[in-house]
Amino acid sequence: MSSRLTQFCFMVFLGLIGALGVASSAGAFFAGHGGGVGSASVGTLVPPSNVVAVFPSPNVRTVDVSWTAPTEAAGMVIQGYYVQSYVGATASPACGTSSTALITSVSCEDTDVPSNTYTYTVTVVFRSWTATSAPSGPVTVPASVLSSFTLDPSTPTPTAGSSFTVNITALDQYGNVDTNYTGAECLTFSGPSNSPNLAAPSYPDQASCASGSAVTFLNGVASGANAPTLTLYDVQAVSLVATDNPTGVDGATDLSILPGPVTSFDVANPGTQMVGVSFGDSITALDQYGNTVTTGTGSADTIAITSSCTLGGVTSVAEAAGVASFSALTINQVGNCPLIATDTTAGDTGFTPATSSAVAVSGGVPAKLAYTVAPPASVLTTGTVITTFKVGVEDAAGNVDTTGAGSTDSITLSSTCLAAPVAAVAVAGLATYSTVEFATTGACVLTATDTSRVIATATASVQVGQPQTALVVTSTSGYLDSPIILATSGGSGTGAVTFTVTNGTATGCVIIAGALSATAGGTCIVTATKAASAPYATASSAATTVTISSAPKALHVAGVITLGKTAHVTISGFNFSGRPRAISNVAGFKATVTRDTGKSLSLTITVTGSSKPGVKVLSLIFSNGKRASVKYSLH
Repeated sequence: MSSRLTQFCFMVFLGLIGALGVASSAGAFFAGHGGGVGSASVGTLVPPSNVVAVFPSPNVRTVDVSWTAPTEAAGMVIQGYYVQSYVGATASPACGTSSTALITSVSCEDTDVPSNTYTYTVTVVFRSWTATSAPSGPVTVPASVLSSFTLDPSTPTPTAGSSFTVNITALDQYGNVDTNYTGAECLTFSGPSNSPNLAAPSYPDQASCASGSAVTFLNGVASGANAPTLTLYDVQAVSLVATDNPTGVDGATDLSILPGPVTSFDVANPGTQMVGVSFGDSITALDQYGNTVTTGTGSADTIAITSSCTLGGVTSVAEAAGVASFSALTINQVGNCPLIATDTTAGDTGFTPATSSAVAVSGGVPAKLAYTVAPPASVLTTGTVITTFKVGVEDAAGNVDTTGAGSTDSITLSSTCLAAPVAAVAVAGLATYSTVEFATTGACVLTATDTSRVIATATASVQVGQPQTALVVTSTSGYLDSPIILATSGGSGTGAVTFTVTNGTATGCVIIAGALSATAGGTCIVTATKAASAPYATASSAATTVTISSAPKALHVAGVITLGKTAHVTISGFNFSGRPRAISNVAGFKATVTRDTGKSLSLTITVTGSSKPGVKVLSLIFSNGKRASVKYSLH
């Protein structure tokens, strides 16, 4: 009895040991009555190993911890880990873990770690058993140091010449306010430029600083009464930079500096110009610091330019974003000519006119010919000497070159209406023509050419003979298989009418004996000309489009036509139009065209009577008189 009880107790003990998963090696020996010796062993809970702690980013207060998972005895599944950091012997929970908040990964991030030097341990948990690793090597989270500034201006768009403030915050390398940066500090401001009239940016005084500006910080912040006051004068988009003098640490903010109100205008000197030659110039609205004023009063006004010299071209222009751009000015006399700009916009005329420095203007060079005295507009007959006219050698401004290089040039007149060119030599820049007569009638163009130099020619038109009434081609359509007899209306006199033709969309357009034909349908372009007959000059019509259509053609009958029955058939072909009348060489034939697409006809046909079946002919008669025929079988 006692032996059985001892065996029972031994088995219960082994079951309890297995259930608890004891975390350390252990041995037990039990003696039982009845002879024999028994033994049992339990598993070991192994701690994590290779614990490594690193500080990976110099700008983030985070320590990365990793370790190697232990290899546990068979049947032993760990529940997780918790991590602790140590400063000396003082432990603190790490990575958001604890003995009741386990993680199962083999790495973690310990965030928001204060500056100090740490070691880390990792503890594995299996039920009520734990095993803690050896500590990691030391890892240091550096103390905070000044790393950057943030600048917050009272306005990102200050006006030139108007003061504004900038709040400045000192930050450490972790992005937190550096509260150790306090008291009087020395900063250097940079970025903005001097204004066009050399007004330099205004920053806080140097005070006790070796250079730059003295700025007072309170626990890392310069704001309120301590915020530095700045005044900038140059209109620009710029980054304002504040730099700590001892360390070179800086911060920046973007500013867009706006111009002040208009106080004056600037007239650019365009440089030396030539009489009558077009040039450009610009008038700019300025504030008191010489910045261009792109918006507001005076920036979109109309500016007029005057001078003590004679001006030409466009002399009044509206400003765009503070600039009036002139592109077609001319000065039409030699000399030193100042340009004077005046604001002519109602309500803004109080601005003082601005004057450029003198513009040097030199004489022009020969640039073109011009009829200074024009020939008559019309002459009734050929062979008549026309009234005297003159051609001048001019510069680009239209000034006759009376004494310069072109004053004695040779000028030649040419025209298809002249029997031969007519030449004359200029005197004081003018060539005189008093013996010109025309050999043919028509709208004659006289072209004057300088044969002494290459300059622009001049032309004048003279109508020789009376113009005819408008000549019009009236034949504008026909068919490919029938030549079109061309006809006209209008014109004057007894001159013969002739025709010319070119292909339009048709091919092979040709006129023979006044009849137009083509090798393929489409359009032909016809021009009629009526010859001159006293007192009328030659006249031509406008180029006229004549459309040539192919004659209708029937190709095939689809459908069965049976004696004594109504049939619905389709005739295919081309150039159908107007639902033609259909007839046949069959007694009792009756047909109605129900549909015409231009390429097919739908017909309803009945044939009564005693006609014999066989091949018959169906004829189509179109409204224009054209016919087409096609064979069909009568059943």
